[in-house]
Amino acid sequence: MDESDHRISEPEAISRLCDALAEKATRDPGLPPPNPTVSSWQSVPHELANYRSASLPSKAEVAIIGSGMTGISTAYHLLQEQPDLSVTVLEARSLASGATGRNGGHCKEVPYVDYAELKAMYGKEGAMKIVRFRLSQLDAMFDIANKLGPDVVASSMLRRVEGVDIYFDRKVYEQMKARLASWLEDFPEEKDRWLSFDGDNLDERFGAINAVGCMTGPAGALWPYRLVGAVTSFLFKNQRYPNFTLETNTPVESIATTAVPEYPFKIKTTRGEINARHVIHCTNGHAGHLLPGLRGKLFPVRGQMTLQAPPPAFPRVGGRHSWLLHYAPGYDYMTQSPTASGELYLGGGLLTALLSGKVSVDDADVGNVRDDQQSDEALKILERVMEERFRNGKGAAVLNKWTGVMGFTIDSSPIVGKVPYSVSGRDPGVSSSGGEWVAAGFCGHGMAYCWLTGKAVAEMVLKGEESVGNWFPTEQSSTGLKFGSFLAFCSFSWSAMFLLTGSSRLKGQWLSWAITAASCQGFLLLGYDQGLMSGIIGANNQFGKDFNHPDANLQGIITSIYDIGCAAGSLGSLLVGDRAGRKLMIILGGSTMILGTAILASSTTLAQLLVGRIVTGIGNGFNSSNIPAYQSELCDPSKRGMLLSLQGTVTIVGLCIAYWLDFGFSYVDGPIQWRFPVAFQAFFAICLVLQMLPLPETPRYLILNNQNDSAGVVLARLHPSKDATPDHPDVVYMRRQIETGIEMESAGGPFRYKELLAGGKVQNLRRIVLCMAVNIMQQFTGSNMINYYAPVVYQQTMGLSRTLSLILGGCTSLTYLVGSIIPLWAMDRFGRRTLLMVSASGLCLCFSLAAILLSRNTKSSAYGATAMVFLFQIFLGIGFLPVPWFFPSEVTTTRIRSKGQALASFINWMCVFTVVQITPIAISNIQWRTFIIFAVFCFLWIPIVYCFFPETSQLELEDIDHLFDKGGLTGGVFTSKGGRTVQRHQHEREADLRVTGKEQVTEFEHV
Repeated sequence: MDESDHRISEPEAISRLCDALAEKATRDPGLPPPNPTVSSWQSVPHELANYRSASLPSKAEVAIIGSGMTGISTAYHLLQEQPDLSVTVLEARSLASGATGRNGGHCKEVPYVDYAELKAMYGKEGAMKIVRFRLSQLDAMFDIANKLGPDVVASSMLRRVEGVDIYFDRKVYEQMKARLASWLEDFPEEKDRWLSFDGDNLDERFGAINAVGCMTGPAGALWPYRLVGAVTSFLFKNQRYPNFTLETNTPVESIATTAVPEYPFKIKTTRGEINARHVIHCTNGHAGHLLPGLRGKLFPVRGQMTLQAPPPAFPRVGGRHSWLLHYAPGYDYMTQSPTASGELYLGGGLLTALLSGKVSVDDADVGNVRDDQQSDEALKILERVMEERFRNGKGAAVLNKWTGVMGFTIDSSPIVGKVPYSVSGRDPGVSSSGGEWVAAGFCGHGMAYCWLTGKAVAEMVLKGEESVGNWFPTEQSSTGLKFGSFLAFCSFSWSAMFLLTGSSRLKGQWLSWAITAASCQGFLLLGYDQGLMSGIIGANNQFGKDFNHPDANLQGIITSIYDIGCAAGSLGSLLVGDRAGRKLMIILGGSTMILGTAILASSTTLAQLLVGRIVTGIGNGFNSSNIPAYQSELCDPSKRGMLLSLQGTVTIVGLCIAYWLDFGFSYVDGPIQWRFPVAFQAFFAICLVLQMLPLPETPRYLILNNQNDSAGVVLARLHPSKDATPDHPDVVYMRRQIETGIEMESAGGPFRYKELLAGGKVQNLRRIVLCMAVNIMQQFTGSNMINYYAPVVYQQTMGLSRTLSLILGGCTSLTYLVGSIIPLWAMDRFGRRTLLMVSASGLCLCFSLAAILLSRNTKSSAYGATAMVFLFQIFLGIGFLPVPWFFPSEVTTTRIRSKGQALASFINWMCVFTVVQITPIAISNIQWRTFIIFAVFCFLWIPIVYCFFPETSQLELEDIDHLFDKGGLTGGVFTSKGGRTVQRHQHEREADLRVTGKEQVTEFEHV
């Protein structure tokens, strides 16, 4: 029977299950239950299983919470370095009564499964280091067992076996086979040890029924409880370690800080208190109990194990083999006793049970620490495995059954290192020499991590985190890195989860922020591209050497031809955007940029470089034409200014990344100096595509294309209530408001391009002129003279060195970032018009002063002009950075929004091309006088905005239809207070929507 027979497949059901389990995973795991099920590994308790001293020690230099493989390994390695160190191991139950004493008996690493992801995150060298660390665990276990004596090797049944991975799903097998081949390319020395088999003889070779493939490789198996017991006895009985104490049945209830620097932590247990210099958390799935900041990032998962009498005909090969049985999804795992009896240690059933629809959320194994209970549905599955999966499997009988708790992390990597205050909530003080440490979250593969992880933690405690040996892969397990990167990695993990479980999982605020995050990703990419060439291009650097030392004119062409591509992409959106849809055009934009980046990064000729610049530009043109419209159609109007202004902020983040990456690589020799910064933009483009895939199309686009029911579903998902349906009164109201708006816009029949030039009540021509005008104005503020050529401007107009110019270019972008944060607070409070006029005034003043200072031709005045450029960036970030990108999506109606945004984008990029093309020439010829030209333009924008630009803040997009109902030369802007020509909910009154109760309007506005 295939696991898929049980699987929940409906997206809504999976969505509800994921929501419930996600909430469950954030709960306090608490202490382990006092009376757990008894595993077969513990059938004969160790001599120290329940040992504890007559009275709890009052202090210890190191207190280790948890007596499993990690905790005892940490104690062992601490004492090897400092035999007199006082080390106390605190255990809530009996010795090794957690996962170590309840697992499946494997010590197995399957290195190819996640190697591609590791390589993408940490690079080839980092990924190889992580894999080698995992593969080295078995040798390390043999080392300690042999050191303790041959009887320990025998009693713990430590052995090398061939791991047999049997696959019962064709797709999963082909994926794993491809991953194995990819891994072996980097580990060619392993090719004879890792093999794959497919064909019709799998039942004869491996005894499997209906298998589609099999992979084999080196593995290990053991009796973990006995090995940990042997190490503990060695430490306990050896007079060389007089200060080692074991305190079982001593649960830790809480930890607090003290005022004593030597012993900054007070550990409260059920038997009293103990003060410690260092506290090491080796509690795996229970770590979140004493480290509340880990909850949700590290969570418990219960596993079901059985001991089964082997079927009479099943071979006794436990000394040579272990097994993994792979399904779609999930797997079961099995070892066999190497003794003549050949009992089978078979576990798993977790995912099969979870997706069976027969397990309640409370009883599900995710987030479950109840190892005093069986996982009943998983147990039923395990009872059938032998007969259903093996040719000689009939006749197996369950002899014992138990559960155990594993610790899983959100990124499937352990958490190892010093615990920050944000996780523990405890600060030992700057004068303290101690700290808290954690080693947990081994994701069900503890035996492939724990022993050497204990060694690493011991080194960290004694020598400091930075001093741990190079053998330990800090790339994956550094606590600082993991906590710093959780946000970014969660975004990636969420995207992957949404792809697997269905996009309907995203609802309410989560959907709103996911839309914002994806939109910002597109503008992060835009900003990176804007700043990219400024630090790369040159005549005498590596780029110049590779492309025949381009002069100023050719440099301008290389830089600005990208903008021609952007303009071409915008025109493409004008022609096909309404047919393809907002979402698809953004995905096409990201995909095109990936292609363009590949061409660019591999360029060996000027022609290839120019083609790559154009292709990349086309992709960015698609994005800049569609992302603002996409986000504005899905935004709450009361927050639309803030959310759309985020696009400007992340644009500058991208700009900063580009500037500083260019600066860093300017010290690297060879073509990588420019190839890596160019290639790096593909990372942002890939993230954009992945983020867009699970997101919905906008309801306005759907209704415009007669998909009204689908629009209702999207509106229901946007509603703040998780239970909202398309029939919810708020959803019905919003849908009807959009429908009536589009009906009014479409009264003249199918769209014709001449509508863009129409006047009348809707005033499309005025709208299109405003779309283009605000983008022309943005480019002729002089913004891209700075963004594209900041180092050149500093070097050629101010006489500064190239190194200092590169540094100042990066600092300029950071100042720009500060300015871009202001509209996040101000845009919805003061409106678009006010910020545009404040921005233009400040820009005019800054460039005027810069020109005056530079005319003095002194070093001090050059520094003063530099300060004016910095201030210029702040004023630019306030208004003329964000508004021109999203204003077209606000000022146009739904019927022409895509085309208006595309035309605005086209004009923007053509102006960028013009500015970027003439800037090097202007700087070379008239130098500081270039600032005067742009200062004049900035002055002119102030009255133009005041007289002709209507205020759009807080308006529903359907209210936009009535923006110019007042008519006249200025469309009513000049005569309306604050330029507000229409009031909010104007469309509601015009269309006579019959909505009962104002709360039906206001509730939806908080999406």
